[in-house]
Amino acid sequence: MSEGQVEGLYLYDGGNVIRTSATFDAGASGGGLFDDEGALVGLLAFKARSGAKLHFALPADWTLSGAAVSSQFVPIVPSGEQHAFWERPKSSQPSFLGLAMLEAASQRDSATSACNQPAGATSSP
Repeated sequence: MSEGQVEGLYLYDGGNVIRTSATFDAGASGGGLFDDEGALVGLLAFKARSGAKLHFALPADWTLSGAAVSSQFVPIVPSGEQHAFWERPKSSQPSFLGLAMLEAASQRDSATSACNQPAGATSSP
């Protein structure tokens, strides 16, 4: 179990995909992401393959009984889609994934810049 914060919410397919700082291994996909009160808010789904520490959870209301999405479930019909949206070529991925990469790179660059300053130095925005 690890702790973390919500770092981004990305509207996709009627729900908010959650970017979190809570790290998890690939084998933990399908595990729960819980808020401070212990309520399930997401299902751990995927992380960036690159060195970026990007971890994502799918919104819990996509699967919870009685939720807007789950109330519309119908029998599963085989799809022509062979990959999850995060496995598709970059040109076919939802735009929020590219945005999340840019946000993470910006945060990493800011942290690196702060670490490279002499003690007591301040930076201007």
